[in-house]
Amino acid sequence: MPMSLDLAIKPGARPSQSRGLDRGDLPREAQSTTTNPRSAQVRQAVPEVDLDTEEVASVPRYAIREGSVPPARPASGSMLAQLIEDTFSGFEPGQRLPSERELAQHFSVGRPLVREALRTLVERGMVDVQVGRGTFVRRVTPNDAARPVDNLLRRQAITARQLIEARSMIESEAAQLACRRVATSEIEQMRELIAAADKDDGLAARLRNDLQFHMSVVRAAHNPVIETMFAAILVPTVEMMFRSLNDPHVSREGLPFHEQVFRAIEKRDEAAAASAARGHLLVSERMYGDDLDIDLDVLVHRQVRRTGPKPDREALSADDVIPNVLRGLLPSGGF
Repeated sequence: MPMSLDLAIKPGARPSQSRGLDRGDLPREAQSTTTNPRSAQVRQAVPEVDLDTEEVASVPRYAIREGSVPPARPASGSMLAQLIEDTFSGFEPGQRLPSERELAQHFSVGRPLVREALRTLVERGMVDVQVGRGTFVRRVTPNDAARPVDNLLRRQAITARQLIEARSMIESEAAQLACRRVATSEIEQMRELIAAADKDDGLAARLRNDLQFHMSVVRAAHNPVIETMFAAILVPTVEMMFRSLNDPHVSREGLPFHEQVFRAIEKRDEAAAASAARGHLLVSERMYGDDLDIDLDVLVHRQVRRTGPKPDREALSADDVIPNVLRGLLPSGGF
């Protein structure tokens, strides 16, 4: 976002106008009316605070140049979000956007519409909102691909079979490239994850270990395109792992393939690494039965109910476990 925008608006100046768990049993159309916990978290992430206070007096301001008029008055939050993104596209990560009041004045809209637009930008991973400080441009990472793609995949009601086919292409190629490019430190990380996999520390810990191993193989390929492609399907991948780890037969047969992939990469055996990565995913394809062609979003919630109450059961809701697993693994700290 160009520094030429860094000029204050005169006080009062106004530029010319210019732009749950049970939802798995519902029909797909009805699911859109249910509460999305992740969306609720995003709404909470944009607090309704007035940043024009003494608390933020020390924060550098990046206001809008007087006379810089948007081409049309935005009619919706998504339109305004795009205008804000375009207007401040030259801002560096960490720079603060103008306040809600300044944005409302510049785009000739009410502050509720500005808040809606900021929620949209948070969902896109473009900005972070810090209570009492303001809205800041955030650094984009490959994992940001997961947000819009996850929403798209949910609307398309993808199945485990479709995900397996996609993961097989991505992960077998990643394993093959890792044989050529893996660093010594990455080999050691895989070794530690293999050793820790036998510990029964609860569902969230096993999910985290499973995901970390697959991510370590993908990153060892040292190809940002492959890493971004894998990040884009990260959430449904965790949901599939949730299904597999809750099935002792699938888990028992699938887990040894992790060590096979690791050993092949350690020996730089490309054919064996690719074959082991595919073989690991084929276990689910062989053993899921009717679950293979059910909407994955429905499947994971049914799996929660099949698990049943246990004395040592931790938060087995997918909406609780999956963000818990992803938290701390992603550079963005997202979800």
